[in-house]
Amino acid sequence: MTISSQKRWKRWCLNPIGQVLVLLIVGLSLAGCTSTISPSTVESPPIASSTTKTIALTPTPSRELVLINTPIPTPTPVISSTETPLPTAIILPTSIFTPTPNPTPTPILINLPTWIIEPSANILLLGNYNPKTITVVNVDTQELHNIPVEANEYYLGWQWQDNRLWLRTSLQDSTDKMNVIDIMTGELTELSITRQSTISPNGRYVAQSIRQENGVDFVTITDYETGTKRELVNPFSHLQSRDERFNEYVISMYWSPDSSFLSVLYEKHYYSDNYDRHLAIYTSSGEIFQQYANTNLSIGNPWATPHKVLATNGWTPCILEITEGTKVCLESVKEWFVNQNTSPSNYIWSPDGERISFIHADPDMRTTGMCYIELETEDIVCPVSSEDFRLETQMYLRFQFWSSDAKYLVLFSDSHGIPDVIGSMKVAVLDVDDQGFWLLEGEYSWSFYNPWRPLIPPETEPLPNN
Repeated sequence: MTISSQKRWKRWCLNPIGQVLVLLIVGLSLAGCTSTISPSTVESPPIASSTTKTIALTPTPSRELVLINTPIPTPTPVISSTETPLPTAIILPTSIFTPTPNPTPTPILINLPTWIIEPSANILLLGNYNPKTITVVNVDTQELHNIPVEANEYYLGWQWQDNRLWLRTSLQDSTDKMNVIDIMTGELTELSITRQSTISPNGRYVAQSIRQENGVDFVTITDYETGTKRELVNPFSHLQSRDERFNEYVISMYWSPDSSFLSVLYEKHYYSDNYDRHLAIYTSSGEIFQQYANTNLSIGNPWATPHKVLATNGWTPCILEITEGTKVCLESVKEWFVNQNTSPSNYIWSPDGERISFIHADPDMRTTGMCYIELETEDIVCPVSSEDFRLETQMYLRFQFWSSDAKYLVLFSDSHGIPDVIGSMKVAVLDVDDQGFWLLEGEYSWSFYNPWRPLIPPETEPLPNN
């Protein structure tokens, strides 16, 4: 090859474009291109010329070639000791990526008096709407303790559940959850409670009234020990005194003191506002034990002994002995009402089974009073009259309830004197033994249920002193 040809070849080899063409056409490597020229045969450029630096342009693999054949790896930045490293996910706080469990909320504790759990104490539960408060009363010592509450709807009462006694305060809207206070600890919490249900005294059974879309109630008994549930048969479903439409309700359910029997009062309420009432007695396993058509019960628990139920026949109280199937009505009491020109209401049996109390009023509701029948002699004792409730205005007796030990009667009265209108009420307590009468200060809401705290086991641990 001549020198001029070598120069032209060298220029192609030094030219990147020429290198590409040579590689594509001839298939020679860039190294082959440079090795073709012997160093001894290369013409040395003049030293003084500015082009003498062209020898420093010895070909190196071009960037274009590298990009075509091999991806360029992302360079790792070199960080000097004075530079601050860019934050990465590794150094972020752990809590952002690893959720921690929600902390247990601090329980809300209600200040309760220590005597609220004294086994032998007679404790009343009262409510007030203005301001919204719950009042617990130790009748034995005449101490009152007020508890502020925030509730849209009162549902005061004592609730046996999970073999514990709770103080029920209010409903949760559109749910079966209720706000309750654990009387052992004072903690305010929620329980899922079926509103129309009753727990047996031994805590083993619960009876529940269920409303159906067809307007008919039915009852179930759940046995907590066996985990079984049984629907009760209504023996009066075929009985009706009127040929018209009706709704069928369960008016009341109560367990006998020994938890062996359940009383259920059914009502057919006709569209004409008339009604029929029938009583059924069931065993704890759900079988019908006795049935009494056209029999009514008064407000409150009809049981005083394990086998006797208090019913009413018009103005006359009657005692049903369910194991013997007998019915004894106290006709002498009816005669007393006729002679006094008054009428009775709200028969309630004392827990010891010795007395039956009632409210009476004249036909115009101008006077009212409270009496009780001594069952051993059938004598009628009337320790409370309208004069005892003549305050700034005349108050009319409405309801009464016996304490669990039958020592006291709590009395509710209002100023309206109209059976269907009940406002704020005055509350009084009668000591049955010495006939002492105590009128509580202030006004309270009407009690839908027995306000007396049930008896609790004597081994219950007391609250710490507040």
